[in-house]
Amino acid sequence: MARINGKELAIEKQGGGDALVMVHGLGGTSNTYTPIIGPLSRFFTIIRFDLEGSGRSPRTGELSPASLPICWR
Repeated sequence: MARINGKELAIEKQGGGDALVMVHGLGGTSNTYTPIIGPLSRFFTIIRFDLEGSGRSPRTGELSPASLPICWR
């Protein structure tokens, strides 16, 4: 778990090289990318996380697009 923009998020990091951040869709989890992590991690540092309220990341408040850690202001 890591704290990002005040949210606790489950994050996994594998591989080496340039960073490739993988963000799952609505109703999904970071496990969506499990089948392709092996091949991609030979060339990239794969960073994947569960959005708030998904998978292993707890929900800590009201969910909205603005509350997501991937929204930069």
